Amino acid sequence: MASPGGAAGGLYATFEGVGQIFYTFLIGGQRATLPKLRTHRVVVGGILSVGVAGVLSALILPLAMDGAQSVPVAQRAAGGGLLGALAGLVLAMILEGYVSSLRSEEHTS
Repeated sequence: MASPGGAAGGLYATFEGVGQIFYTFLIGGQRATLPKLRTHRVVVGGILSVGVAGVLSALILPLAMDGAQSVPVAQRAAGGGLLGALAGLVLAMILEGYVSSLRSEEHTS
């Protein structure tokens, strides 16, 4: 089954693409595309994508607020990255569950 349509499908495909880039670097292109690694690619892609967004948010948003600049840059980046990675993990697992339920429906109908 291909990725689902709509926003969920786009996010799922993005996460899978980022995960495939990571796995290509880690284990090589041929192994990175194995179908049995699809769930892993989506989860890793979600963690990396939203984790990077968390770091960038933690670095950029305090510039717009006066009082938040008292926290050291490295601490803001680490906190934003951790929160982003956790959010990415949760989002990737929700998407993976959604796609699994779609696959189950396709096989039963």
